Amino acid sequence: MAAPRIQAARRNPPAPTASAPAKPRAWTDFAIEKITAQVNPDQNQKDLLDALKVASVKAVGILQNACPGELPSTPTGRLAAMLSRVDTMLKAVETVRPASTSSTSP
Repeated sequence: MAAPRIQAARRNPPAPTASAPAKPRAWTDFAIEKITAQVNPDQNQKDLLDALKVASVKAVGILQNACPGELPSTPTGRLAAMLSRVDTMLKAVETVRPASTSSTSP
């Protein structure tokens, strides 16, 4: 027989929560600053990095806006949420891709 504490946990599982990054600009600024420090870019490269920074902030915003306030409690609901999250990640990648590929073009 399960211990009373385990039985109580089974009856009242903790509510799942979703979390999204609180400060997207801080994450993207750090990455761009690190690249800038390592590469010492010329003005053209700085402009490309600025475009990448803007696209990255936009992509993080897309991901943040898609974060649900509460996770579904049913398996089919969680599966639907996963599919939605993958679609959102694809949109975020499509937002950053043009800026990231232009910086690698000759």
